[in-house]
Amino acid sequence: MSLDLYVFLFLLWAIRLVRHSWFLLFGAVCAVLPNKTEGTAEIFPSRVQICKKG
Repeated sequence: MSLDLYVFLFLLWAIRLVRHSWFLLFGAVCAVLPNKTEGTAEIFPSRVQICKKG
């Protein structure tokens, strides 16, 4: 395997890790501020839908 493939796989892993931690962070915010989700729905519509389902 070439070095480029290793770099590509590392970038994919890093992106997945960042996205996962972002969802965990947003889930924590939803748990702490359940009554504030309507106000953030305009800013993060897809994130709030995930939050409300969870």
